[in-house]
Amino acid sequence: MVPLTLELLRRHVGPAFLERGLLAFQAGRVNLSPGEGGRITGLVEGGRGRRFTAEITVREAAGGEVALDSLCTCPLGTACRHVAAVGLATLGAHAEVAPLATATQGRERAHRFADWERALAGAVQAEVIPFAPPPQWPAPVVQAVAEEAAYLLLARVEGKLRLRVVCALTPGGERRPLPFHQLPRMRLATSDPFGHYLLSVVGALRGWGIHSYLELEAATAGWLAIQGLATGRLLFEDPNGPPLTAGPARAHGVALVEEDDGYHFHLTLPPEGFDPEVGGEWPYATGQQTTPAPGLVALPTVPPLYLDRDRGELGPLLTPVPPLALAYLLTASPPLSLEEAIRFVQRWGGRTWHAPGRFPPPVGDTAPWVEGAVPVVRLVMEEHASDRPGELLPQVEAILSFRYPGAAPVVYGTAQAPRQVDGDKIVRLVRARALEEEMATALRAAGWTEETRHGATRFLQRDIAGHVRFCQVHLPELERQGWEVESHLTTLKVSRERAEVRGTVATRDAGFALDLAVGLGDERLDITPLLAGYREGEEVGRNRRGELFSLPAEQLDRVLEVLEELGQEGLDEPLYLERYRVDQIDALDTATQLTGDDTWREIADGLRDFTSLTPVALPAGLHATLRPYQHEGVTWLDFLRAHGLHGILADDMGLGKTVQALALLLREKEAGRLDRPCLIVVPTSLVFNWEAEARRFAPALRVLPLHGAGRKRHFHEIASADLVLTTYALLRWDREVLATRDYHYVILDEAQAIKNDRTQVAHLVRHLHARHRLTMTGTPMENHLGELWSQFAFLMPGFLGARKRFTELFRNPIERGEAGSERSLRASERLARRLRPFILRRSKQEVALDLPPKSEIPLYSELTGEQRTLYETVRLAYLEKVRREVENRGVERAQVTILDALLRLRQVCCHPQLLPLEMAKRVHASAKMRQLAELIPEAVEEGRRILVFSQFVRFLTLVRHWLDQHPFTYCYLDGATRQRQPVVDRFQEGDVPLFLISLKAGGSGLNLTAADTVIHLDPWWNPAVMDQATDRAHRIGQDKPVQVYNLITRHTVEERILQLQARKQHLATDVLTATPEGGHQLTRADLDVLFEPLE
Repeated sequence: MVPLTLELLRRHVGPAFLERGLLAFQAGRVNLSPGEGGRITGLVEGGRGRRFTAEITVREAAGGEVALDSLCTCPLGTACRHVAAVGLATLGAHAEVAPLATATQGRERAHRFADWERALAGAVQAEVIPFAPPPQWPAPVVQAVAEEAAYLLLARVEGKLRLRVVCALTPGGERRPLPFHQLPRMRLATSDPFGHYLLSVVGALRGWGIHSYLELEAATAGWLAIQGLATGRLLFEDPNGPPLTAGPARAHGVALVEEDDGYHFHLTLPPEGFDPEVGGEWPYATGQQTTPAPGLVALPTVPPLYLDRDRGELGPLLTPVPPLALAYLLTASPPLSLEEAIRFVQRWGGRTWHAPGRFPPPVGDTAPWVEGAVPVVRLVMEEHASDRPGELLPQVEAILSFRYPGAAPVVYGTAQAPRQVDGDKIVRLVRARALEEEMATALRAAGWTEETRHGATRFLQRDIAGHVRFCQVHLPELERQGWEVESHLTTLKVSRERAEVRGTVATRDAGFALDLAVGLGDERLDITPLLAGYREGEEVGRNRRGELFSLPAEQLDRVLEVLEELGQEGLDEPLYLERYRVDQIDALDTATQLTGDDTWREIADGLRDFTSLTPVALPAGLHATLRPYQHEGVTWLDFLRAHGLHGILADDMGLGKTVQALALLLREKEAGRLDRPCLIVVPTSLVFNWEAEARRFAPALRVLPLHGAGRKRHFHEIASADLVLTTYALLRWDREVLATRDYHYVILDEAQAIKNDRTQVAHLVRHLHARHRLTMTGTPMENHLGELWSQFAFLMPGFLGARKRFTELFRNPIERGEAGSERSLRASERLARRLRPFILRRSKQEVALDLPPKSEIPLYSELTGEQRTLYETVRLAYLEKVRREVENRGVERAQVTILDALLRLRQVCCHPQLLPLEMAKRVHASAKMRQLAELIPEAVEEGRRILVFSQFVRFLTLVRHWLDQHPFTYCYLDGATRQRQPVVDRFQEGDVPLFLISLKAGGSGLNLTAADTVIHLDPWWNPAVMDQATDRAHRIGQDKPVQVYNLITRHTVEERILQLQARKQHLATDVLTATPEGGHQLTRADLDVLFEPLE
């Protein structure tokens, strides 16, 4: 195997790439891989996360020479910095060289000098071939534009001239450089033959492509510059600057001048009185010809030309240096040491120059130093072909320089000292290095990377979106700080205007038409393609002038949210939003600029804060004094009615929802709007309550209760009634009569009755015909979000979208998502924002400050003896059954088995006799019955009025049997009770101290303020159901403190249920109050907790 050597690697890649490879090697960005057959392979990490694989093969060539071959996956393909980095890593790994940064520094400098000197020798000896275009060039076929003609734009970059063609696209408009691929689509004015000629020249020089400039050889550059100067169409660097004019021939020498990092070549002024036209020897004297020529730029052309920036002149440059060598001296030479400078003069001075005179010897710079100069920061941005494979768009490169007072600009990263002419003296200015570094840091912070070329640092921006952000966000601030910015961008030119979503709103039918667009200054752009691109991950767009701009991400996100909830893909036409979607217009307005009809703002303001609404006048016929919050409730209900909206009155139990609804309906009657009956659908237990409260508070309303076997005899009275009362159960039987009529209002009380949208009653109420709809419930959501969807499917169909879409957008991320996850939080916030305007919910703690306190008291008991043994037996049997079912079908599909198992365990906790198993019939002991036998006598003796609730009617029956054996009187109500009101009246009148009530039959709708004690015999899954039952006593009208006892068996499934109750309460709170916490699905871990053994 032929070994790799440093000298071999240097000859292969060259000194520049060897230095850049050294940086990668020293930064640890090279990973070597095992090679085969003498190959060396490595992976080199480049900028922006890119990686390149480089491969080196060292072999014996013919004649015993050693040759090196290389391959790389970068755009160069071979002999690049990545090859150098892999080679250096190999040499370093085998300890064949000392650290290159120190041991080879002197040799590297010598090689750089030698390479440059060889190139200079070739330039001096090269034959200058004048540029001679053919006599006829084909003109491109293009589209006509205004009379403004084409111009040539020249710029000097890295020792070469670049050519662009610029013209104005509109009469009198700004001249813009155009990418060459756009030029064939232009036809210049017929009176502009030179413009056609120049375009033809461009086409012949390079051919059409995506590039926006050409790098010109010296002879070509000289010919084009002279031709352009003759026509008055030549510009330098500024496309909108004045054309250059012809200047006189000027003579300038070239001298080596000492700077911080070594000797550099400079144009110098000739002595006063020297006339280049006379000829003769160039008068050089050591130390006398180092005066710089201020404002002059030597152009790398044949013949040599100078540019006087101050006068805008271009003319012949007379120097003792051959034309092609001039660029190598002034722009391509490395800094020379004193020894190299002397060797250069000895080798070249007076011997090789094809000009009279001698090259002056190098002189040490004796100009004094001056501190404290503050520079102006300059940033010049250019487009270059991208170094990323397959990338068609160019990348942006920038040079950061500093213009010190009276001196030429110096580039960041160089050691050059700026020189200032002070009268007849020259002084060197000490550079403000800390300030320069601060400015470079500002560029890095704005997303620019950097690399060193030709001894100077260039900043790169390969990411188009980052470039646009820089130009639109950072650049204006830098310019305000005094930066001078020079831009030569065409394909990547950026608009200075910031994009924003704008829209107009117009009232249309029962909703609003929303027309959206993207605004950019005075320009209005179609939002559809921009939105489609943004959805696919694009971050920038182009305006009609081809300028780039950053897409307004936050605003487009809000638009996409609205489209997502509407189930729409795009915006091919103006959006139509129903009035109940005014919150979405409001949400868009907070992030965008909306103009047009302000009707929606009035609605949005009222929905956003109902307390800001002007209170409505209460009906004169209302026989009640409403509390302030109740008056606000009537105002909110009237606001919804006035704007064709519908909602949920969801105040806590006992805060007077019924009287607020009655006040609203009576107001409608007195205003003359109640020209049709209102249908009130209630649970069976509330028919008498509604009838009684209507007669009490709104006697002017004609009430027709349709209840009982004789109700059909009153069907003919429906048309003349104001309020028609029916029940959810009877609605199914009477649908042919009730569902065929038109109503002013349909009101559902205790609307949780339609929480399952697939039930027949939920289907029936959705098809009732009414101008206005209202639901009333203290528990708008008991178990899951689908219950809210079902209510709004009745109130405002489409408000929450289709069921499947609602599940995808809200139910799944909120109920099944990870607790506190971003997706869950975002979904909860969005749903809360949608629902909040249409759900009015006040708690007792907020509004009923004069309500007596409620004390929650858990009473624990222990399972003992036979009851404990029975519990463990049932638990183990069902645990095995549940595990098998979950394993085979999953938690969701095993719900029936799980709930059956938990039911049996709860029955054992209450009383073994509830369990329909043979083994349970022999067990009569019950810890809760023992506890109840102690609690009731004591409470009755203290004069308390007691409500006893249980889910299990069989348990209440066992309690009745025990009470019958003791001297206690009681009332009883369950689902089989026909005449409910007399039972309720008997307890309210104070004759009976005890009221046994099944949770399902009497847990809602009843007014039992005579009670001051509530006993829950068994905890229920949903805490809202238990709260509803408690609120039969703890409600408006109660004047005594209420004590609530919850009987719980310790360490059993009942205690575990309390933990799940807390989670359900969180779910309701999350959605109704917008404080999301996420994650509410019953998991396998929950099952393990529920089925834990007794301790």
